[in-house]
Amino acid sequence: MSEWMPEMVTHAYWGKKGKFLYDTDTYLTWVLFAVEDGRFEYQIGNEYGEAVFGDIVVCPPYVAFYRNTLSPISFHAITFTFTNDKNQSLSNLLPEHKITVQQTKRLSENYHHLRVADQVMHYNLNNQRLKQHYFLDLWLMIIQQNMQHLEMNPLPSCGKRLHSNARTRT
Repeated sequence: MSEWMPEMVTHAYWGKKGKFLYDTDTYLTWVLFAVEDGRFEYQIGNEYGEAVFGDIVVCPPYVAFYRNTLSPISFHAITFTFTNDKNQSLSNLLPEHKITVQQTKRLSENYHHLRVADQVMHYNLNNQRLKQHYFLDLWLMIIQQNMQHLEMNPLPSCGKRLHSNARTRT
């Protein structure tokens, strides 16, 4: 599982933004927008949707990320990478760009700790480690949510692999 653990590059918290700085952006790394409050619409590839509290929108590198606020939005923007090249495999694990996290209490606590770390702590190695810790917990919630989704609705290529792995484990 550690090969699926990303490393945070940057974290920024934006409170009550009425409008995004750019309507579209293409990142060199993975990026996620984690909504605390408000609402925005997005398009990544052919997927269009709206995101509110509880939703995390994940965009792969080199893919246009179109977005528009529908109400003032407070959100965390996190860029991240993987130590191994997991871009293709990750597409199977994250079949959709928006993940709705069911564990909202845990999600809110992580958002709170990320926000506090961003607002009161100066940049230092310990602060980055703390932010990485909370980001990894968000990531684990995303992966757990999608693994449950895949077990209920397996993808043709991924489902066979999950099913064959399940039979070989003891």
